[in-house]
Amino acid sequence: MPKPGGIHRDVPENASVKEILGLASIGSLSFSKAVAALSRKRCLRFELSTCDLDTSAARVVDEYLASPGCNVREIVFKRVAFSGPDAFSRVCNGISQNKSIEHITITQSSLSDVQADKLATALTCAAMNGAPVSTINLSSNSLACPTDCVAKLKRLTKLDRLVLDDNRLICTHVLAGAISAYWPALKELSLVRTGITGADAEALQEAASRGTSTFAEYSAPRSVLL
Repeated sequence: MPKPGGIHRDVPENASVKEILGLASIGSLSFSKAVAALSRKRCLRFELSTCDLDTSAARVVDEYLASPGCNVREIVFKRVAFSGPDAFSRVCNGISQNKSIEHITITQSSLSDVQADKLATALTCAAMNGAPVSTINLSSNSLACPTDCVAKLKRLTKLDRLVLDDNRLICTHVLAGAISAYWPALKELSLVRTGITGADAEALQEAASRGTSTFAEYSAPRSVLL
């Protein structure tokens, strides 16, 4: 689609997040007006689904999430393609400066181990700024061995739910270490359809039993529960 450069119109009052970012992406809405439009919505839940997020739109998300008046509690990206060269890094930068985020979901978005590592860094920074990060859902992506991601998430002491369903995980030993020593509030770890073995399951159960956490539920194929 050709960009109608120079057309910086006002955004309709009832425009959705997706529509605002779409206008910013094609150049129909200036950066400042796009950020202002998102701010006026006063979202507690920031949700974007079934779209491409290029660098221009991601820059708007970055600025919005990092703004002092942003009070977003939940961020949801579902079936989002981070298509710009640094689109995902921009989003992570905004998250890192947010002080209110509690829940984040990025699902069906082909998230890689490298991107998960960047997200973990951002969430750790947000937590250090006072954000009460408690729920992370990265189901149905392209994770395989996100050891760096998990290592950084160890610092999230308020984490009570971690969902990694539908990823081909091969780093359960790292998860076991985090469960037993670093996540005192963890209540649920969901690993449905991740290809974990019986030995993996035993290691996680053992970690939970000897840990200091209140870890209560373990979801694996056929819903094995502790």
